[in-house]
Amino acid sequence: MKKKITKILQYSILIWFCFFLTSCTSLLTSNTTELKSIRQELDIIKQDQKQLKEKIKLQEKIINELKDESKQSLKDEEVAVKKIAYTEPILLYKEGRSALLEEKFDNAIKLFTQFLENYPHNDLADNALYWIGECYYAVADFQKAIETFKKVVDQYPRGMKVPDALLKTAYSYFSLKDKNRAHHYLKLVVEKYPFSEASEKAQIKLKTFQ
Repeated sequence: MKKKITKILQYSILIWFCFFLTSCTSLLTSNTTELKSIRQELDIIKQDQKQLKEKIKLQEKIINELKDESKQSLKDEEVAVKKIAYTEPILLYKEGRSALLEEKFDNAIKLFTQFLENYPHNDLADNALYWIGECYYAVADFQKAIETFKKVVDQYPRGMKVPDALLKTAYSYFSLKDKNRAHHYLKLVVEKYPFSEASEKAQIKLKTFQ
């Protein structure tokens, strides 16, 4: 009798265990299906995000292009207005001088360059070119300053700014540690323009070489 009971218990436990395993397998299968579904949804969300980012980039590109077009349009309008405003050379020259005095050197260079392009034979042309050289000198671009001051001497040899241009050429070479050329141009000022203010400054500078 006891053996029968034991066997029945064993069978019962086995049946229960099999049922438990079946339940676990079913639950695992269900969870696996849910995980797949979640992964698919995540993939869809990622794809949507990617498309949204591409749309945003495209919109930003369009907006930037529109901004650039607007800026260019404004610049064109400004240029048109300035062309009308500068019918008199003196107005353009004075604005260049004002920019120079306010230490807006880049703007001053642009204005004086425009003056030279529009009025190359004006009485103030040599002055305009000289002030461009002064702008380069002020921002320590000594090589460009030298080139510009030499142009003043070459293009306007009878101009009032020649002595000053030669003096500033010497100063620029001195700043570049080229004492030989600096000395040469200082001597040139003294010899060619002995009664000028530039000559007085050149003589003072020459004393530093002794």
